[in-house]
Amino acid sequence: MLDQYLHTVKTLSPDKHWTLLVDQKTVLSILFQWQLPLTSSQYLTKQVDLLRQMNDQHAKVYEQLDVAARDLEQGNHRLILDNRVAQQRINCLTETINSLETHMEDLQTQVEELRTAQSDRSRRELAEQRHNLGAQSVSCLKELYDLQKDKCVCACMCPAAVQLNLVPTNR
Repeated sequence: MLDQYLHTVKTLSPDKHWTLLVDQKTVLSILFQWQLPLTSSQYLTKQVDLLRQMNDQHAKVYEQLDVAARDLEQGNHRLILDNRVAQQRINCLTETINSLETHMEDLQTQVEELRTAQSDRSRRELAEQRHNLGAQSVSCLKELYDLQKDKCVCACMCPAAVQLNLVPTNR
């Protein structure tokens, strides 16, 4: 097509050639002016499409950030609740420990009191046993003495007792 155009231009007279050139420049200028808006329009359309895509990507990023922020807030809320429960548990266990320590001290005091009471009771029983033993010993000695005295009196009266060695003889 371009070849035909060039061939036609060569065969034309100079006046027509000039007119054709002016017409060609005019047509090219008009085409360029039409093409420029079309090109600008296409460029702007592409730019708008790119802006829309970027806007959509930004919206997706903001949605993801919003979801992540909500997840973090929920996690933080759960951690706060867990912390409160743990703190209450710690307080409860601390109270239990204090109560057990107090109870243990009371039991240790009772054990010491019972040991002291047992020791006192053992000493009293031992003293009582010694006293009873002493009393029994005195009683036994008295009985022996009385028995010995009776034997002497009896032996003096009974010569058989002397023969059986029940009564000591003073020889």
